[in-house]
Parts: sequence; C-alpha cells; structure tokens
Amino acid sequence: EMHSELALLRKEVNSMTEQRKAWLGNTIGTDGELSSSAVSSRDGRVRAGIGQDCVPALLDGGDRANFAIWFLCYVLDLPEIAEMLIEGKRDGLDVRGLVDAKQAKNRGMKTQLERIEGAGVPIIRIEPESYYFSKESDDYEKVGPEGLPAGRQAYQGHWHFKCFLFDCLQCKDGTLELNSSSTLVKGSFNPSKFSRAVGNDEVTMTQRTSIVELFAKHFLKKWKEHGGPVIVTRGPKDEVCTFASDDELG
Repeated sequence: EMHSELALLRKEVNSMTEQRKAWLGNTIGTDGELSSSAVSSRDGRVRAGIGQDCVPALLDGGDRANFAIWFLCYVLDLPEIAEMLIEGKRDGLDVRGLVDAKQAKNRGMKTQLERIEGAGVPIIRIEPESYYFSKESDDYEKVGPEGLPAGRQAYQGHWHFKCFLFDCLQCKDGTLELNSSSTLVKGSFNPSKFSRAVGNDEVTMTQRTSIVELFAKHFLKKWKEHGGPVIVTRGPKDEVCTFASDDELG
C-alpha cells in the first residue's frame, strides 16, 4: 500500500513538473511588475528591486531557502533581514556570514549582529588591509610589514560586498555543491536602514550557475582563509520538491 501511494505521489509530482516546464516555456521573458520599482517572474519570484523594494527581493530568497543562507555584507542593520537569518537558523538551515569588522562596531549593526549570533549563526568579521597613495607609482599600494612610509596616510580597505547566497551547499570535504535552487541576490543595496531610507540602490536575483558558483566559491574561500570551519549543509527544512530553475529551462 505504501509503495502504491509513493507511486501515485511520484506521478503527481512528475505531472506538476511537466506542467511547470510548459508554463514557464510560454512565459519566459514576460516578467510582471510587483510595483513601479520591483519585478517578479510569472512563478512569483522577486527578480529585481530598486530602493525600498530591494528588501522584498532579499526576503523572497530567505522564504524560499531550504538548505542554506550565506551572506557577505558591508553593513547589516535591518531588523527584518536579521530576523530572516535567525528564522533560517531555527529551521535548521546552514546560516553564516562574512561582514566588515569596522562597520560591525557601529551601534545599529552591532545590535543586529548580537541578535543573529545569539541565535547560533556564526559570523566572521573581516578587517581588510590598509593602503596608502604612492606618488611614485601614482596608485594605491598595500602597507607592508615595514609600516607606513613617512609622510603618507593610511586608508583601511572595506569588505564592500552586498551579497546573499541561498541554497549553496558545503560538502564534508569542504567543496561546494550547487543545485537547481541555488540563488544569488546582489547589488548596490546595503541591508541597512540608511540604504532603505535613501532609496538609491538596487538588487537583482540570478540562478545562473556560473555566476552563483563564482560568488559561492569566493565565500567559501574567504570563510576558510579567516578560520571558518567546514559546516556540512544539512537537509531541507521541509519536505519539498526542487524544480528546475528558469535558466535551466531557457
């Protein structure tokens, strides 16, 4: 009886998959507007946002995540983004981040990071190296072990990323594994109250494998370089079926 039920369920899922492929095949390139500054695909996915509509694009990624949420942030002080990360951790997802060490000391970001870390999310604070302007080379050069040359001013670098990776998996050997739900949301938008208030930033979402892989590999590389442990990504928070992405169907 159980085998019969599983066979019926499998048949239903396969039928739904074929229907979705046919449907998406007729709607690729016909994205709809959520508002004057946000666009979604016909399957309801928020694909881009400008200004205050950047936040829904990030939250949409979090709502759909079933395995992991990785983030690389210069500034992060929006309570709703912090809550998204906390809820992901509670649901058993692999949630972790790399943030700018200097910005992490500011009150708003410090408060949200304490909330996130208090929920068990590991966060590494990255302090980039310092540089000075060389008149001889007419360019910026790294401050070496010998220190800053006389008469020069040091400028600390920034960890200036604004990226969220969803459903990228780390294997036992530390390598990266992607699947059809692996997603990247990035842009000029800092997940901060100031960026939201000003409204002059944007984000876009992509599931194109080559682009997601580029950023996910960079995340794992920097995670390892700064002492982050291998965290084997666990299974999904729900019993869900993962369908092919729009890019795969295109």
